[in-house]
Amino acid sequence: MRLDNYDARVEFYFDGGDNFSVGAFYKDIALPIEAKLNETDGRFTLQYENANSATVYGVEAEWLVEVAPDFLGGAFFTSGNLTVSDSEVEILKENQGDLTNLKRRMSGHSKYVANFQLNYDSHDGNHQASLIYNVFGDRILAAGVNGFDDAYEQPINSLDMVYTYYPNFSTTVTFKVKNLLGQDFEVQQNDVVIRTKEMAQSLSLDVAIEF
Repeated sequence: MRLDNYDARVEFYFDGGDNFSVGAFYKDIALPIEAKLNETDGRFTLQYENANSATVYGVEAEWLVEVAPDFLGGAFFTSGNLTVSDSEVEILKENQGDLTNLKRRMSGHSKYVANFQLNYDSHDGNHQASLIYNVFGDRILAAGVNGFDDAYEQPINSLDMVYTYYPNFSTTVTFKVKNLLGQDFEVQQNDVVIRTKEMAQSLSLDVAIEF
């Protein structure tokens, strides 16, 4: 496999620590490894093989910006990143085999990925908190075969919360809540749901003491 990568990036830094960057990229990939979905007697299995070529291109942005420097005894700031991109895999006709589509997006590639955080740091250094949101666009889990379309993993909106308390220099207490929105994993093929998995919500409390 050969990968040619081209990218350009501009970064901005401001007083107080705020920063912002934006970039563009283009990747040309020879013989990328792709997943395809086989169906036998109603059961689906994943197999992997090389496509002939693929390209990936897009833009991405990252930031860290303070939004409230003195509120509730601390500072609030936001951080995150956003990527918008596209891709194309090409399979030569003579190598099609049982694949349905000769051209499609790369497996595992979403047209957008976004991560946002709202963070809090107390001025006394005893408290930190983050509300974390992640989402990605639908992506091909596996290429379709024998006339079946490609199988798409559906977008998942994820929201987590993390709170950390430092009662002294040697003790850290961390409380986490995962998957607040309770959205489940789902795969669709030909507009039919072929696989689902419940994504559990969870709570955790960790205490670490250094001696």
